[in-house]
Amino acid sequence: MGCYATRAPAEVAALLGVVEVVADKRELPGLLRRRGLDDVPTGIDRFDSRRRALVKVQDGCRMKCSYCIVPKVRPHLSSRPAEEILEEVRRLVDHGTTRLC
Repeated sequence: MGCYATRAPAEVAALLGVVEVVADKRELPGLLRRRGLDDVPTGIDRFDSRRRALVKVQDGCRMKCSYCIVPKVRPHLSSRPAEEILEEVRRLVDHGTTRLC
């Protein structure tokens, strides 16, 4: 999973020990269900032993920094639905998070 898997899925699949390549994270729920996990998580609800949490609100980037592959493999911006973000923040706060980034 991740940028490398998106850019070169066949190359990643050829690596020793790789069982499955997920080039797009939207494929993950289906993959988990096929593997027998029916209760697929929809977000993060805790960062155990941490008081600060990161909440991702957008995928993609157009900045084209010289060191970064993200604009090459995810050039289209997409934001998570606002209600999904708010629900994740509520769960994090309910589990003790005091600072969100």
